Amino acid sequence: MVAEVQPVTGQRAAAFVSAQQTRGAVPAKPVAAIQVAMLPPLPVQNVQATPRVAAWPPSTGASAEPEKPEKRGINFEQMLAGRWYAALGALAVVIAVSLFVKLAYDQGWLRVSPVWRCVGAGMFGIVMVGVAEWIRKRWGEWAACGTASAGLGAIYASVFAAYKLYGLMSPGAAIVMMLVVAIAGTVVGVRLRLGLVIAVSLLGGYLAPILMRGADASMFALPGYVLALMCVGLASCTWLEHKHAIKSTAGVRGLAVGGATLLISLWTFNTASLSLWAGLSVLALTWLLVHADAVINAMLAKQSSDAHEDDVLSRELKTRGASLVLATLAVTVWAVALSMHMIATNRGAAMWLPALAACAMSGLLAGVLAPFGASISKLPATLRHVMGQSLLAQAALLLVVVIAAALGGYAQVAAFAGMGLAAAVMGPRLSSRAMRWYGIWMLLLGTLRLIFVDTFFARAGVAEFQIGGLVLTWSSLALTLIAGVWTAAMSATNDQQPSRTKGVLRACVPAALLMLVPLDEQARAMSMLWVWIAIAIVLSQVRMLRAVRFEIAALLVFAVCAAAWALLATNRMAGAAFTATSPVQLAFAGLTIAAGALIIAMRERTLDPVVRSGVIWSSAVLGLLASSVGVSAIVEAIFAMRTSTRGAVSVWWAIVAVAALATGFRWAKPAVRYAGLALLGIAGAKVVIYDLSEVSAVWRIACFLVVGLLMMGVAFVYGKLAKGARTSV
Repeated sequence: MVAEVQPVTGQRAAAFVSAQQTRGAVPAKPVAAIQVAMLPPLPVQNVQATPRVAAWPPSTGASAEPEKPEKRGINFEQMLAGRWYAALGALAVVIAVSLFVKLAYDQGWLRVSPVWRCVGAGMFGIVMVGVAEWIRKRWGEWAACGTASAGLGAIYASVFAAYKLYGLMSPGAAIVMMLVVAIAGTVVGVRLRLGLVIAVSLLGGYLAPILMRGADASMFALPGYVLALMCVGLASCTWLEHKHAIKSTAGVRGLAVGGATLLISLWTFNTASLSLWAGLSVLALTWLLVHADAVINAMLAKQSSDAHEDDVLSRELKTRGASLVLATLAVTVWAVALSMHMIATNRGAAMWLPALAACAMSGLLAGVLAPFGASISKLPATLRHVMGQSLLAQAALLLVVVIAAALGGYAQVAAFAGMGLAAAVMGPRLSSRAMRWYGIWMLLLGTLRLIFVDTFFARAGVAEFQIGGLVLTWSSLALTLIAGVWTAAMSATNDQQPSRTKGVLRACVPAALLMLVPLDEQARAMSMLWVWIAIAIVLSQVRMLRAVRFEIAALLVFAVCAAAWALLATNRMAGAAFTATSPVQLAFAGLTIAAGALIIAMRERTLDPVVRSGVIWSSAVLGLLASSVGVSAIVEAIFAMRTSTRGAVSVWWAIVAVAALATGFRWAKPAVRYAGLALLGIAGAKVVIYDLSEVSAVWRIACFLVVGLLMMGVAFVYGKLAKGARTSV
């Protein structure tokens, strides 16, 4: 194949020469002096053409990892409106139907024997649980949540009515039935992969002993029942997290642990014949079960898939670890505090023994999960390290409790100071900021104890001798020594370039402690001279700070002045007399003010954005309150019943909430949607907490039905939007 070579002229020649100069093949000379571009092309014949090889082969992308599709997680708005409101709405509708059935029976519309009432309610609940399984297969898991929860509630209600209202069951049989229903509901929740169903099951199981109180039973029947139910709840959380890859079951775990601790606390306070060691044994067993669940979860958890060399913990492990840490910490505080209270009440063994036992066990479990060096100096990369650091922190805090409970006086101060100094010195050596700060807090505890208890309140110091008017007592000597300890602790650092802030603190903290040395009733004014001489010597070693800014101080002064003015204005307004005004006039005036302020804020573009937003939201709140007053007045005038106004206000709030949601979707205003969701939740809470006992039966049914249907409608709309968003991805 013969190819014709194109002449090398102009810019191509200059680029060729520049490349050869870079490689060193041609000496560096100006391109213009070579005059390559002006040469005529040379005829070349019989030259075999070769394909051009690129300097860098184009990337085919075969070796690169395929990009993973972006996962769009559900946000809080979708979770609240699409999931929780679906469950709460279904539950409200079921309650409305139940209240209607009760009203019909009370009015004589239905005549059914007690046995068939309980059987019918139980069968209704079982049917709803079965329908929830069918709904899960057809419309998804969260669509079945409300139905399953309502079904479990109906079964619980039937068992309770059979025992408490009609006497169809013995106490033992009722408790066993409640436990069976709770376990069955937990199994259903695990199958549906919904923590809310498990939470409803646990809640019903924990309410059973409270609703059936007064029944004769063994002393340890209640703790055994509660601990068994807690173990079922914790096991279901572990199963969901490790078998079904549920990210977090913090709410279910918190309910399982919180319900158990509450009932065991009531058991310890209400059991008259309870011995000290029996109560301590139950508390210790509860502590061990919760910590065993945390340790098992930490050991089963795999290392995070997105934890890199910088030891960054993934968001999933952070969420799961937070629930385990909070559960273990709460149980530790509860068990130690209740144990110390029981010991103090029974005048038994030393109060510090429970804290010491929990401290030793926490330290042992921390050593099992993670090495000591990794726990104090490295960021956690696995759930094992998270729990190891948490248990080590619990042991450190419990050690403070042991010192505070076992020692007193100067011995306690010496223990705090010695351990604080040791931790503050060893922290930089071990590259552990946590240990250093732990030492500083220990020193702070000892210092505060010395100042506020031993120096001013106890007056334990007796004058030993005087030097120049300075009265030296044991308190002043302890203050001087602890000032030296602070100096040594704050000087122990491994910073190459210590900051001026640390230098100032290193000088000012001991100086402030030395100022308290002469504050003794036997001291003379001459002693202050020696103190200020010592302070001047210390401060002479510190350079003056420059460019000190006082914005924070100015804000604090302004806040204090504003609070004083508000208090004065409130007191004056409280004594003022207000003229009586009808509710309709008050509502009209409020709506007029709100509308005027809203129009001005929306049309006046020169306002500050923050002020403008504040005026708009304040006008909306004022309009809601004024319209609520008007609605209540109109309903009271129509139905001539004051109790009906409360239910009407709840319905009005739900309608306004739906209108706010529609407005937020129409004009793309997320804040308006959030306000609508919040108002709908407030309306639902008002129906359950306030309207359930204050309004008539008809309005009660209407409130539950309307609010429940509105919640389910909102959840349906959000579910459609979320499904459309997933389809578009």
